[in-house]
Amino acid sequence: MHPPKPQGLNLERGEIRRLGQYPVGGNDDMDIWEGMYLDKEKVVIKILRAVHCNPRSLNRFKREVDIWKRVWEVDCGMHTLPLYGLCQNDGPFP
Repeated sequence: MHPPKPQGLNLERGEIRRLGQYPVGGNDDMDIWEGMYLDKEKVVIKILRAVHCNPRSLNRFKREVDIWKRVWEVDCGMHTLPLYGLCQNDGPFP
């Protein structure tokens, strides 16, 4: 059984926690980590890297979040994973 999905896109501090000491992937702009949502469901976490965390990259990241949310609303999990949200208050980077 999946935990309840958040009402909005903004997650609260502590709802998501990283697993492990190192990212499992990423690129020049972000690191990809394994994590847990509400200590019940394994999730993927994208964290923008500090060197690339400027207003332009943050807007691009927020646009990606919005697109993912709209795709999920149409697809309802048939071919995509759910988007739990965006957290900007659980560390220095979104």
